[in-house]
Amino acid sequence: MPRYKLNKDKSADDFARLFTPEMENGGWLNSKRNELMSKKKRSILGDDSEGFKNINDLLSDINGILDMPMKGNGVDNETMIKMAQNAYFTLIDLCDNYLIGKDGEKKSPRTTAGKERVRIVEEIKLFADKDIKSLMVQNFQNEDLKGITLRNAIGKARTRTVTLDNSNEPRKYVGGAASRLLVLNENENKGNVGFFSNMKVMEKGKTMEDAKQFIDTAIKQTSVSKESIIEILNIIDRSGYKNVCDVCNFVLHPQMRDEYVYDDSNKFADEIYTILKAAMGTDENIFDEYKVNVTSGKANMNARNVATSRVAKMLNSSLIAKSEMVNLQKQGSTELISGSVMDKAEGIEGATLLKRHAKAIITDSSVERDDIHKELKETVKDLITGSFQKEMADLQVMDYLCGQIDRHSANYFIKTDKSGNFIGLQGIDNDLSFGDAKQQKNSYVIGNHGRAVVNDNEELTIPHMSRGLAMNIQIMNEDMVRFALHDLIEEPEIEAFCERLKKLKIAIGKELVKDPKNSKLRMDDEWNEDTLNDFLGADSDSLYNNKHDETSNYLDNMIELFTFAGISEAEKELEELKEELEKMKKNK
Repeated sequence: MPRYKLNKDKSADDFARLFTPEMENGGWLNSKRNELMSKKKRSILGDDSEGFKNINDLLSDINGILDMPMKGNGVDNETMIKMAQNAYFTLIDLCDNYLIGKDGEKKSPRTTAGKERVRIVEEIKLFADKDIKSLMVQNFQNEDLKGITLRNAIGKARTRTVTLDNSNEPRKYVGGAASRLLVLNENENKGNVGFFSNMKVMEKGKTMEDAKQFIDTAIKQTSVSKESIIEILNIIDRSGYKNVCDVCNFVLHPQMRDEYVYDDSNKFADEIYTILKAAMGTDENIFDEYKVNVTSGKANMNARNVATSRVAKMLNSSLIAKSEMVNLQKQGSTELISGSVMDKAEGIEGATLLKRHAKAIITDSSVERDDIHKELKETVKDLITGSFQKEMADLQVMDYLCGQIDRHSANYFIKTDKSGNFIGLQGIDNDLSFGDAKQQKNSYVIGNHGRAVVNDNEELTIPHMSRGLAMNIQIMNEDMVRFALHDLIEEPEIEAFCERLKKLKIAIGKELVKDPKNSKLRMDDEWNEDTLNDFLGADSDSLYNNKHDETSNYLDNMIELFTFAGISEAEKELEELKEELEKMKKNK
């Protein structure tokens, strides 16, 4: 929570007095330092330096300033902006002082925790540098700013402008109807291939009440019998649902279907389901509470993706493909298109890789049909390295922090070596993260594929996690999170994140004080066959093996659930190939 609960009737001058009257004379920094000298604290990671504590305390003050409502009065606004400028300049000075050693050279800490603090301060300074530019050049006299907070007013400073190359060649796009993305080349995206997504903000109350137009489209396109069409339409009609989202999630979702009388009914249900899901993914006026994981307000799907990327960067992790808020602009044009860009992920899509291995086993004449799944599971298990275990576990921890509810094998990429071994991964498509969904009591399940890592007793329930990530999480705090994410995520979502962070830090703290032999925290060289078996064969009485759809954690998910999906997709692809060959024979 912000340190100061602001009264909207309070003026900027009133708020300034909460800090110190010396601010006008440039004495605020000395005042803050004197105040902090008496706050010597010791954390489980050792003594924080005075400089690091100063930065953390000042971040709390700045978060309070950013929550101040702008006024229609230009004089009040000017006072407020001057206060914010002083705070930011002080923050930048504190960061510079912290990053420079006594010898005038860049600080080089000896401990891992010290190095991580330096890296975090560097990140904070980057954000501060961007924000101060906005505070110095933006016009804050506009009447339209009245009522919005200062954080909203300066949020645009963190948005990058991407200028498209002039070319006569047609632009490339990827994805289907539900997620059409413009491909940016290396020149346009800081040396990396990127995928631009138009801004998509879903707001409560903007729902599509009638799914009939989409069902009519499916009827025109389908090749199934009239009996199958009538059967599915009757099921939809009997359900009483008219909302696109409800029909999709509670009537036609594969896990919600009843047994059908006609053979083609399942095919037609799939066709309608696909069309409705595409509509839900492309029409910003359809608010799906189940999908966006929020029960009120609005959800900026692009911002969630970017927020997850920022959290990963704060934790010094490359597990999430980098994403940024951007404005797209053609050369010679002043028009800006708002959206986000995600860098191309390293590796091969998990679902695609599992399908490849499944196809190889299905077409192997020496493997009996009943043994295909068992064979695929053993094949995948043999390819899993220690580094892949570590990254899969870390991704689950990070997803828990960010409230990710839909991490499946189509939204992470697997890195392989020359022998095909799984050596790492990177998550993509994080627009279903954050939200305000809560972990249910006595359950580790969150959302669709979400897996919690902390139980009701604030203990780690995942079999293992990396000690390095644990240390970095302990250094992260609520003020850092608010400062890094304030331009992206709504207040209820930040509150939910900070609550999960608090629980996770307590759970990690309990592991850090244990003897390393008994702790769940593993060093990079401690991931092996034994740790893999812990993930795949957990004690049935433990919380993390309280199975849902026969899964317990991300590694178990991949082995148990996603191998089944890989086989299904491989069989479908092989069947389509067989039908294609049959057609070719007939046409000869």
